[in-house]
Amino acid sequence: PWSASAQSISGTEKTIEVREATEGDINNVIEAFADAAVRAHAAGFDGVELHAAHGYLLHQFLSTHTNQRTDKWGGRFENRIRLLLTILSEIRSAVSSEFMLGVRLSPEDMPAFKGIDFDESLQLAEILEEEGADFIDVSPWDAFKKPDKYPEGDRTIIEHFRERLNVETPIITAGKIWTAAEAEKAIDLGADIVALGRSAVGIPDWPSRAREREFLPQKPPYSVKHLKEADLSDPFIEYMRRWPDFVAKN
Repeated sequence: PWSASAQSISGTEKTIEVREATEGDINNVIEAFADAAVRAHAAGFDGVELHAAHGYLLHQFLSTHTNQRTDKWGGRFENRIRLLLTILSEIRSAVSSEFMLGVRLSPEDMPAFKGIDFDESLQLAEILEEEGADFIDVSPWDAFKKPDKYPEGDRTIIEHFRERLNVETPIITAGKIWTAAEAEKAIDLGADIVALGRSAVGIPDWPSRAREREFLPQKPPYSVKHLKEADLSDPFIEYMRRWPDFVAKN
């Protein structure tokens, strides 16, 4: 495995050694992202989202914790964002202008991944907008929280992003949205679209059910029987056991 920089990752059974990406690795992954977007376009999708959040590869290049390179792909902010911007440009030049292209960002540090500065995230969102991103997906794990960098302020993370981006640029957000009222609250804060994670896993017809004003979604833990009725496969149920208190222990 490779990443922006070499590192050792301690797992439950062994330590994994991760090597630093070569220039060839980086060029290949740029081409692979662009090819994937072209395939999605040809298959009839309306757009794609580049996942530059939650510790995935593009996030690893953005983070000062996992990207300690000294070449054009690391170090300064403008170098750490280069891979994401290059991929965005390659995709934009390879598909039609009607094909939507967005980016998902982790706006700040989380326990499992470090090295993301909130102000840099705001600046990056503005740059992505200028470079042709059609929407920005802000994923703070809690759609209603204030940034850790400015806890005494009166604005939530979503409000910060809404103030910095053009009104024509849609913002998506996710995190702890269970009820229709919470979805509406996120929209009132400045989001244009809400994305569902765990609530949609447990209640796959959430969007249609939420139209009923009396709808009160059942929250986890869910029984295995409930998840099977929601069409989760056995491997998916086992995966969801990694999330604390999502699958009932009995």
